[in-house]
Amino acid sequence: MIQDALDQAIVEAGTSGNIVVLLVDKGRETLVEWGPGHAGVAPAEQYYQLGSISKFITAAACLVLDGQGYLSLDEPMRFVDHLIPRYLGHRVALTPRQVLHHITGLNVRSVPGYARDETVPTLAEIIAGKGRSPALAFTGIPTGRVAYCSGAFALLQAQLGQGGDLAGLLPDAIREISPGAALLADSLEGPVNPSLAKGFIHPAIPVPQGSLHYPETCAGGLWARPRDLMTVLVDIADHLRGESGSGTVGSRIRGHLLSRHLHPKMAMSALVDEDGEGRTYYHHQGASAGFTTEFASYPQEDVHIVAMATAAVTPPELRTVVKQALAATSVGTPAAPAGGVLPSESATPVDSRTEDTGSYAGDSLGAEVVADVATVRTQSGFELELRRTAAHVYAVPGEPYPRCVIDGDRMRFSDGSRLYRLSRSSTSGS
Repeated sequence: MIQDALDQAIVEAGTSGNIVVLLVDKGRETLVEWGPGHAGVAPAEQYYQLGSISKFITAAACLVLDGQGYLSLDEPMRFVDHLIPRYLGHRVALTPRQVLHHITGLNVRSVPGYARDETVPTLAEIIAGKGRSPALAFTGIPTGRVAYCSGAFALLQAQLGQGGDLAGLLPDAIREISPGAALLADSLEGPVNPSLAKGFIHPAIPVPQGSLHYPETCAGGLWARPRDLMTVLVDIADHLRGESGSGTVGSRIRGHLLSRHLHPKMAMSALVDEDGEGRTYYHHQGASAGFTTEFASYPQEDVHIVAMATAAVTPPELRTVVKQALAATSVGTPAAPAGGVLPSESATPVDSRTEDTGSYAGDSLGAEVVADVATVRTQSGFELELRRTAAHVYAVPGEPYPRCVIDGDRMRFSDGSRLYRLSRSSTSGS
């Protein structure tokens, strides 16, 4: 069944590169690999660049580091305070948890990568816009909504590394969860390992020197073999089911990793879905120059799949392979993965009230209007005061955004990039 799923992808890939699909169904392993490998190393034994799956690995590692006292998930990142852009002149305190849940409100959705023979800017320079990415900036009210952001991981990386190297920190932390996993962190020269796969952008067109360098290691610069990533997924599932003891690592994974308290689908750098049978699974996909990777995991059913490709396979094609391969497992045909697309937020039903004064609530924001001031709050605690500038209108004087407009019991808040709908709480005064 997996080979059937690969057939079309192989046709698209041409004759270059490799594809590996590894499936574990209740302990039973199925491996299908295609391609010549590299330097005498079979495709399944090569290291592949993980792209954005690096974010999920970083999230799991941060749970360990939090338990070790190396960082606090909910304490502001003071070491990088000077690198965090301001919002309307205000300082913004961001926490590691907000970065991991993609709720910072910052821009830079993806990172571009650099050739290994060129001069690469520092993290601070990249954050300031002196690399190939735009300068970090808030696209709307800070911590107001979930929006996928790679740029914020550069801040987290600077906080974790305190200006140093993460080559040992993240892999060592992951081994606390999964002792058998051997991950590699990228460097400008590339990880010192002869088993690195070579990426292809198009059939017979390799990436120069085999791969690009991603200085934002936490966002896209980790490497793993298919079995390394699978080992992490299986061990995380054991922790989620409480089968790996009741230690600190297991309790943190159960309590935090797949939490959706900030968004109905986005957990800690992984998307969580339910299939047609109501079973929960989580998944993520990574893409970098010449590499495409994807995983999906049903932790309660102990069914997991990892797919990695250096061939010219597009993310949608690899996602189709994953879906068709899962259809042959004990979970049957799952719902199609969301593929990183976050759903829009819906408005809360409202009643009919006419005064501005009172409390308002939405899916990701709350607001309190008293006299001539509207105080808007995000779920993460960021507050913004707006002044009445016209009847039922609250804004920063002289600025078009952010702006609140109240119409009866409805409040519309715009930060210039997104419209939020709030409704008056039933407990508000008249």
